[in-house]
Amino acid sequence: MFKTSLVALVVAIITSVASNYFTRIEIAENLSSLERRTVARIRTLSEELITSNESMGSLIRGSNNLINSYAKRLNEVKETVDSTKTHTNTELTLIRSQQNNFLDNIHTVESQAKIFESRLISLENNLSAVSIPLEALRTDLYEIQTQVNSSAQMELALNGINSTEQETHQLPIYSNSCPSTALNRSERLPQLKRELEQSAPAGIYDVRVIFDINKGGGLIISKLESQTAPNHVLGAVRHYVDGLVFDNQGIEFAGCEALVKLKVS
Repeated sequence: MFKTSLVALVVAIITSVASNYFTRIEIAENLSSLERRTVARIRTLSEELITSNESMGSLIRGSNNLINSYAKRLNEVKETVDSTKTHTNTELTLIRSQQNNFLDNIHTVESQAKIFESRLISLENNLSAVSIPLEALRTDLYEIQTQVNSSAQMELALNGINSTEQETHQLPIYSNSCPSTALNRSERLPQLKRELEQSAPAGIYDVRVIFDINKGGGLIISKLESQTAPNHVLGAVRHYVDGLVFDNQGIEFAGCEALVKLKVS
């Protein structure tokens, strides 16, 4: 009985020892497996952390580059704004200067206009003071011209000009220092009359002729002018006067003047 109990005890002890041994082996294997899984997990976490750090670094570098780009662009915009502001201020200063110069010019022109207006008023007053003597002088000249015309008409009557020719034209009135009678005026009058009848419109015309007379009595026209006669009348008078011959007895005359008065009906 005792042996049986002892054997059972020994067997129990051996079984317990074996069970503990196998349990320890299993625990050791479990610990080893757990350690391997832990190491693998740590390695995985480490790799993920490294990858995450690299991604974070790339993100940070990209953000820094973007920030630097925006900062550079902002500086460029600021420089452009400053340059535009400077240019605008310069233009505004120039415009203000031009405006001030323009205002000064306006004031100068206004002052000159006032001076001119004052002088004009003074001149008008002077002209008003002179107009009365001028009117008197004009009246005297008209009376003298009337007397000269009357003398010319008397001369025409004395030289045998008929009334029909006198209604159409009158011979020139010469200055006192030059010969007043042309030798061939009777021969020249019909041609003058024909030209006037063919081309000249009806009216009364005064033609002023300035000429010289050579030693042979020939007439040299210097100037032919009129404020009333058209070109056709001036041409007819030129043809008439240019053919006149004077009895000047071999004496030359310069600066002679004649007033040809015409009445064309």
